[in-house]
Amino acid sequence: MTVDVHLFSVGHCRNSAWFVESGPFFQQLHLPAMVAVIRHPEAGVILFDTGYGKPLVQASSLPARLYRALLPFHVKEEDSIPYHLWSLGLSMDDISTIFLSHFHPDHIGSLKELPAVPILHSQIGLTTLARYTPLQRARAAFFPELLPDDFPTRAQAIEGLPRVELAEEWRPFTEAFDVIGDQSLLAISLPGHAVGQYGLLCRRANNRYVFLVADAAWTRRNITELALPGFPAGVLIGDSADFRDTLRKLHEFHKRRPEVPLVPSHCQQSIASFSHE
Repeated sequence: MTVDVHLFSVGHCRNSAWFVESGPFFQQLHLPAMVAVIRHPEAGVILFDTGYGKPLVQASSLPARLYRALLPFHVKEEDSIPYHLWSLGLSMDDISTIFLSHFHPDHIGSLKELPAVPILHSQIGLTTLARYTPLQRARAAFFPELLPDDFPTRAQAIEGLPRVELAEEWRPFTEAFDVIGDQSLLAISLPGHAVGQYGLLCRRANNRYVFLVADAAWTRRNITELALPGFPAGVLIGDSADFRDTLRKLHEFHKRRPEVPLVPSHCQQSIASFSHE
């Protein structure tokens, strides 16, 4: 089986190129919050992340208010998930699964607006975050108030899916979890930026692929030139050693398989290039 993949953004922010990729300090980069609509012929519509959203705008906890003050973002009505689904001839009722790459607010910000849909997530990531103190959760940018009240009944662990060994062509990545059961969607661990972060390798028609790498990189230049985030962003990453190791793997994979698009969730260039294929 193969899937169709459509990328769009649910809101955006702007930040210095220095913080994102050690670029010019006064150059501002447009950073979309990407959501992918993935259509599988049998499993239906899978959402990869949910971007920003009204629940994040309205979150009242001190950490959420500080987040909005330090990293201001913008969400327009036409950025909403229902609007983008409508543009594809779909509705909210068509969504069969939500795949969360990780638990940062710009990836789960609209989750409460998607009732009753099963949610795939890293159980290891959530368990780790749940053990954190309130201060540690704030530093990790994990705001439990963004999770639906019925999250436990809708949630399924990525780590509970069938584990598959990846063929040599996918090195340096060696294993994945099979989301559907036909290897059309493979969840690959991308540690470092956040605990329990996963990317999604999608098999498309005509033996083409796209690798949604979440925040394992923020821009294409992070991957192609191994351009690390500048201070202080570099030291605020969850685990900087794992982040650099994952980035090196993506860099190696890019050199081995340049025909496979690697799409970070906040890279406008990568999202636009893929969308115009």
